[in-house]
Amino acid sequence: MSMYVEHLDTGVIGFKASLSRMNFRIFSSSRRLSSYSFEFHSTLSFYLVKYLLLQIWIWLVEFQLEFISVQTTSSISKQCPSYFLIFIYLN
Repeated sequence: MSMYVEHLDTGVIGFKASLSRMNFRIFSSSRRLSSYSFEFHSTLSFYLVKYLLLQIWIWLVEFQLEFISVQTTSSISKQCPSYFLIFIYLN
């Protein structure tokens, strides 16, 4: 399972999971900021961490949606709203 949130300003935040390993990468527009890898010895811990990362990812997307709606409805801010793409696919 892989999930990515692509944001115009900050780059890409995403994680990729298999049955025994999970990779979590944070990218910037110019370079990769950090990369983490986790190995799991039980399926319960794998699914627990995957669930927690999914919840964090959903929270980030909701935060971006609220930020965009505040920017676009504000008459004071004349800036272009932030743009993001969401990619979800299952292996």
